[in-house]
Amino acid sequence: MEMETEKIDDLMKVRIAGHLDALTSPEAEQKVLELIDSGENRIYLDLQHVDYLTSAGLQLLLKVSRSLEDQSGKLAVCATHPNVIDILKMSGMDRIISLFRSEDEAIDSIKLSKT
Repeated sequence: MEMETEKIDDLMKVRIAGHLDALTSPEAEQKVLELIDSGENRIYLDLQHVDYLTSAGLQLLLKVSRSLEDQSGKLAVCATHPNVIDILKMSGMDRIISLFRSEDEAIDSIKLSKT
């Protein structure tokens, strides 16, 4: 797993690539939650380069979503890999998080939201 962060205006982009599974999700979760704890409450998770997602990855998304909700924050997720999208939909996660198929849509959804 690779992870990069980038500040875009008033939101934080977190780009994750590779697998989000039991081995990699705890590290990613810790880093994203640290960003939230430091005051970042508008997060764009770029999962376009995630090609494998397990229940541990779903747990990461749920924890981040709940943490941001507690702070009246906003989360947008972009995923394009068909298997990842299927898992997000089959698990019902697409009804919990704002899921987009393009970066522009995800970023716009955060910029246009009022928190």
